[in-house]
Amino acid sequence: MQGYGSKEVANLLGISTARLARWVRNGWVEPTFSEEGEPRFSFRDVVLLRRAKQLLDQRVQPSRVKAALDALRRRLPNDTPLSAVPIRLWGGRLVASDASGPWEPESGQSLFRFADEVEPVPPAGAIRSLPETSGPVEKTEDDLSADEWFELGADLESFAADQARDAYRRCLELDPEHGEARMALGRLALDRGRLDGAEAHFRIAHLLAPTDPVASFHLGLALEALEREEEARGFFEAAVRTDPRFEDAYVALARVQERLSDRKGALRTLSELRRLRDETE
Repeated sequence: MQGYGSKEVANLLGISTARLARWVRNGWVEPTFSEEGEPRFSFRDVVLLRRAKQLLDQRVQPSRVKAALDALRRRLPNDTPLSAVPIRLWGGRLVASDASGPWEPESGQSLFRFADEVEPVPPAGAIRSLPETSGPVEKTEDDLSADEWFELGADLESFAADQARDAYRRCLELDPEHGEARMALGRLALDRGRLDGAEAHFRIAHLLAPTDPVASFHLGLALEALEREEEARGFFEAAVRTDPRFEDAYVALARVQERLSDRKGALRTLSELRRLRDETE
């Protein structure tokens, strides 16, 4: 059976298994259960519980969090996961944002009048609402699209890198040319010192988007870490040519130029960077 066990989820959230079990009993999420009666949690369960814990960490009463989750269940279509709608604390109130705009789950009150104060658009990394189906059938992980797997990975990356990596890999199984997933896997590999893997992912991302300065820059970083400075310099130069305002690329280019004993080139690059910063001040 797919999914994550109680110990794994508790460790990811930094809570005890007893507390997690209490949340399940209280209906915060509805995991599936193995033949032995052990709960199994999906990616979206983890994302939703993480958001609930963030509210608790902001000293929102558990009863208010539970009431907000219940309100979301009543309002959302059956095929839309609760994790698709962000909830945040704003001015002492819990505010949810969906396609219709911001609203207050505890009262059901629309907050359109506060449109200038409350951002109605879900933050980056939030899971998109799933498309409507012909019946009230809840989508499973096997039904997720490549983009939905990518968004799950992006939402998990800051607190569960291994699970994020798995989500990105599922994304690539469905769409091997998903450049953003390639970039994300490259960054995770680079962070862990898996330099060959990072280079492989970044090189594919660069092949998919050869004029993308970010792809060029990250491939340069991987090559630099592999001590292949001459190759790295070429990709940093490409990033600067494509985006003359890419400050990090200037810094990286000057760094490898120094290592290659190209002091004049490094000084010229730093001079261009200073001019760019002066223009933006």
